[in-house]
Amino acid sequence: MSQVNVEKIIKQIKELPPLPLVVQKLLAVVGDDRSSAKDLTQVLSCDQALTGKVLKLVNSSFYGFSGKVSTLSRAVVILGYSAIRNLAISFSAYDTLKNMKGPIDWEKFWFHSLTCAASAHTIAVKMKYPEPEEAFVCGLLHDIGYFIISLALPEEFKMIEGIAGNQEKEKETIGLSHTEVGIRLLEHWKLPENICRCARFHHSAKLLASGSEQLLTIIMLADALSCVKGNHFIDEDDYRVLPQILKAAKLDISSYESILSEIDTRIEEAKAFLNIAESSGKLTAADMQGEEIATIVVVSADEIRRSWVESILKSFGQHVVSTSALSDNSEEHEDIHLAILDPMGLEYEPMGKLASCLKARGVPVAFLDCEKEGQDRIPDEHRGVPKIKLVFSRPDITGLLREVRT
Repeated sequence: MSQVNVEKIIKQIKELPPLPLVVQKLLAVVGDDRSSAKDLTQVLSCDQALTGKVLKLVNSSFYGFSGKVSTLSRAVVILGYSAIRNLAISFSAYDTLKNMKGPIDWEKFWFHSLTCAASAHTIAVKMKYPEPEEAFVCGLLHDIGYFIISLALPEEFKMIEGIAGNQEKEKETIGLSHTEVGIRLLEHWKLPENICRCARFHHSAKLLASGSEQLLTIIMLADALSCVKGNHFIDEDDYRVLPQILKAAKLDISSYESILSEIDTRIEEAKAFLNIAESSGKLTAADMQGEEIATIVVVSADEIRRSWVESILKSFGQHVVSTSALSDNSEEHEDIHLAILDPMGLEYEPMGKLASCLKARGVPVAFLDCEKEGQDRIPDEHRGVPKIKLVFSRPDITGLLREVRT
């Protein structure tokens, strides 16, 4: 059965429309060291629709030139060869697939992809990655394998929706993981190697140990942040490797709060991307505005995990206080609405005593990231305490606050 499924996927990929000829020519021009800006401009100008989309996007708030770029030649000079190529790939890939509908939640899939792309662009700028537009297109296409599976195997796709991100289970179910399907499509389209690698290895955190996988690190982190923004395609295993991803990113811990804030703006700006590529209909996300605002303290000796959780909470408008607020002498003590304890960042016995003490004081307690090995670190008397994952969204924290207040 698995081989039959693989053959159906390969057949589906071969039957997809190719990327437009102008994109294929752009790939050739950018890959030729002898080409000039004039060569790139001449190729792109052959497609008036794509030219118009590029100029409209360049002059949108996404880049901030505000109508100052009036010619394609200037856009090429300002943005550079690779940026123009990646914008063209992004437009064309979306245009090629937009009318193909399988059982996948079309709007949720593309909003997740767009959120990941916007997050990747923001992170790339922060990390000083030389080609943020490359990060954008990698984020946009990283999960494209799911889209192809839904077209080729609609019934089997429904079976893997609940295990999204678990490559081994995906392979057991249909014969290929979504990452293997994704790279097959992108290689079929003859896209650049970096884009193909991100589709294939964005769940392979072990590769980050070398310290040389900057683009892959960006996409992995962007994938997690897209879940923070309310889209969930990451398997539980990826939560536990998040600290590894954060370490590989080598960003100042304090920068995550500003990154999360900037991503909100970038997502809104990036929606212009789909509005330009899609004249009818507008891709919208569910309203994720939380109603519960509280004073929260996060207790963990692991600075990376603690700062990550605090940054997310602050980006959702929560009031985060330091652990000093837990002192009997602190004026903030009486106002704490929730204490989040980290089993992976606290010693077993002290954590159990702290949880008991907080409960006795009337301070609600929750545990962070209590999965598998983390579950064994929670004392038996506190096993029924509410839990929240390391990667959580606004509705998750709102639901947790409502749970502890009832």
